[in-house]
Amino acid sequence: MNIKRIAELAGVSKASVSRVLNNHPSVSPELRAAVETVVRQEGYEPNAVARALARRRTGNIALVIPRPAQFAFGHAFLTEVMRGVGAALEAQSLGLQIITSAGPASLSAIHRDRSCDGIVFAGIWADDPLARHLDDAVVPVVVVGRPSPQLAVPFVTMDDEEGAYAATRHLLARGHRRLALVNGPASMWSVNRRRGFQRALLEAGLAFDRSLALDGEFSSDSGQRLMAKLLARPERPTGVFLASDVMAYGALAAARQTGLSVPGDLAVAGFDNFPFSALTEPPLTTVDAHAFTLGFRAAGLLLAALRGETPVESQITLPMTLVVRSST
Repeated sequence: MNIKRIAELAGVSKASVSRVLNNHPSVSPELRAAVETVVRQEGYEPNAVARALARRRTGNIALVIPRPAQFAFGHAFLTEVMRGVGAALEAQSLGLQIITSAGPASLSAIHRDRSCDGIVFAGIWADDPLARHLDDAVVPVVVVGRPSPQLAVPFVTMDDEEGAYAATRHLLARGHRRLALVNGPASMWSVNRRRGFQRALLEAGLAFDRSLALDGEFSSDSGQRLMAKLLARPERPTGVFLASDVMAYGALAAARQTGLSVPGDLAVAGFDNFPFSALTEPPLTTVDAHAFTLGFRAAGLLLAALRGETPVESQITLPMTLVVRSST
């Protein structure tokens, strides 16, 4: 038994069930009665539901990252998301609880112990088993990113495809025709960035050369290793779009080690616009992913849900901004 099944039996939406379980003031008596009847009849996690209906507020929000702590706190994008979530909660005098290495069992423990009033999820990849359990949460949930098009929960994400498209168009406008793509691990982010890269090539009448498209990790070591591999080819690329700034830092190092000048011999564009990207040599052209804003807006959606408000938009896609610097 889960929230989806309760919604089906009660003849209401999953969002309505969630509002009842979280005792939102906007719930009508008829809706509350329908949902609570099904909950009692089906015996849906009675302890967790009882606590949810009693609405014992903890004053804490959980930021759940299903990755090891070393990855979560060492990943510049996720730390910017953390800062955004924390800033929004601090303004409301709420605490932030960060949970790493989270899986379905962790989600069940949060429900059982009622350790927070709501959850922001970040860093969920497309194949993450946790994604299949988000609809079952008994506290309000908001996701940073969009791990699955079928996901019904509120989310705040970035327009990865348009960002990658803009960066690739910029490289093409600089006269480059042999472009490489260095992408990240399997996720909706990576899929969309590849799609934007390919779309720009197609519009320019260029074929997508799969031999110039490599997948790696969002790390400088991965970017350096894959860039070195591309530069060792007999016909090396003259421009490269990397799916993260951190990967681009590694690409700049690989170019230096090969004796190539940037942008004279190789144009390099990244994606994120971390503060350090303005300080690389040369300064990095990149797409501003507005990671801080993603976290801030996600927390804002969650706070609205806790107040019982229905936002005008519950699935938000932020536009990206191309920041042109000397690396291209």
